[in-house]
Amino acid sequence: MIQTAMTPKGPGGAYLDGGRLRPSAKTDLGVALVATGQATPGEDSDIHRRIDQSVATMLENALVVRVSVPATLQLIHVAAGRMDAFWQYSRVRSGLLAGALLAVLACSPARPAALHPGPHDSHAPGARSPIEAIQHYPA
Repeated sequence: MIQTAMTPKGPGGAYLDGGRLRPSAKTDLGVALVATGQATPGEDSDIHRRIDQSVATMLENALVVRVSVPATLQLIHVAAGRMDAFWQYSRVRSGLLAGALLAVLACSPARPAALHPGPHDSHAPGARSPIEAIQHYPA
């Protein structure tokens, strides 16, 4: 097991074992590793439809698409530059806060769920948001 520590430091950024976290600099969705979260058991069919459609669209536009939980770990990977984008339609909010905080402080334009309704995404600065890439189908 690898022992590491990620630390948010207010407006001073986010750090991994003392080194500054930096999100990916990719701007081309076609070469990006992107991810989304799964629906929780019992979520309505509209959430399932949105996840299904967004994943199908991302499979056609991104290099690699991951669908897994928890969102915290995926957002940590965005903050560290190991993943290029994350979005979520599921109403599960418990895993978003810590990861979104690190992504925001690493200068990634994450949108914390508590502040913005609708789909939540985090992506590399300058990259087209995955949300923008999937908005061509009806919500």
